Amino acid sequence: MPIEAIPEFDLADYLAGCANALFGYRVAHDDTLSKGDWDALRQTEHDLLKAVVRLRAEGVGRLADLADDSKAAVAGALDSMNAFIKKIADARKAIAVATAAIGLAGAFFAGGPVGIVTAAMALEEAAK
Repeated sequence: MPIEAIPEFDLADYLAGCANALFGYRVAHDDTLSKGDWDALRQTEHDLLKAVVRLRAEGVGRLADLADDSKAAVAGALDSMNAFIKKIADARKAIAVATAAIGLAGAFFAGGPVGIVTAAMALEEAAK
């Protein structure tokens, strides 16, 4: 799953924008706001920013979980590829395995955990 597909990051960005808008409003209307309104706006900004930090931490945790899944999938695929390499018997099958291995390398370069898992699964399937 690419970073932009982690919903916690999107929500955190929107909440940060909302906190910034409240800050801008509070600064622009500083001379007309009652102390209670000023304090309430400031507290709401603070609460939004705390939620932003928590959402971003959750997003990072989700990425870490995906990375763990990627590692397991990659390890299985590499084991299958190594077993296949030791007993190559068909040129077309060997080309399919090599192509799938190149696809896995490309997925690593792209950096998306879902793409890595998908490419690892394709490699494992090619090596069967």
